[in-house]
Amino acid sequence: KDGKLTTTMPAFDSYATFLGLTNSDPLIGLEFSGVPRGAAGLLEVTPNAHLKVKATVWNPSPQKLAPGTVKLFTATGWFSNEIEQKIGAIEPYSSQEISFEIVSPAICSKRNLHPIVLKYESEKTTSTPATELVWWTNPTAPSSGKIVANRTKHP
Repeated sequence: KDGKLTTTMPAFDSYATFLGLTNSDPLIGLEFSGVPRGAAGLLEVTPNAHLKVKATVWNPSPQKLAPGTVKLFTATGWFSNEIEQKIGAIEPYSSQEISFEIVSPAICSKRNLHPIVLKYESEKTTSTPATELVWWTNPTAPSSGKIVANRTKHP
């Protein structure tokens, strides 16, 4: 704005990418709370976990971004009281935040990855989907990722 680039750079536990844009379709940044991060920085979600996701819709362009809708996509059986939220217009090079609450299913039979996806849409444009992969795991099941040695005696 006004010939200056202003950034906010969060801290990262591992690697990060800095992306400088002067004109782009909307982008969404995600921040999760309510569950811990485990191996490879993935969220470890267990049965009946309550996750809160803060979505920041960024307008990295010189044009005002029209009012639109942010849609939430989760795996079958996951619950959210809202699957979409309307947001107002966003000024050039500005952002707007919204939050969703998600509850995982009550039963997990095996550990696997599930995506949580958010996407902004308006009449004129659509953002790239923002995706967070989460470990869906039962901490008491043998498939929970804990390695157990199989010690069988052979004659």
